[in-house]
Amino acid sequence: MVSAATFAVAKAMSENHADDLRALQNKIAALEAQNASLKERVVQLTLLHTLEQANVAGLAEEIEVVRIHHPNSPVFKQAGTFEDGSPRTQLELAFMVGFDNKAKELGITNPRQFRRR
Repeated sequence: MVSAATFAVAKAMSENHADDLRALQNKIAALEAQNASLKERVVQLTLLHTLEQANVAGLAEEIEVVRIHHPNSPVFKQAGTFEDGSPRTQLELAFMVGFDNKAKELGITNPRQFRRR
């Protein structure tokens, strides 16, 4: 037979474990909610990124149309070279300046490392 003292100790341990289990279940529920929220944010950011890619493609196509109709425009004249030696046009130079200025405004200290050229 189990003594009253042993039973009391066992009951207290059981209650402590039950409290620990409830605390862990609450933490798990909070983490699952946070995970769901983060997954939704990833979906939103993926959509924004996709739309930005489409916007860039549209702008590139506009530039190509201008190049076709106005091949002698000063914006297509060489304004230097890239590090790889390929020619850099006035239009590309303007892009670089605009990109770098906006990136710095948004807190990117070295935009050049993120520019494609």
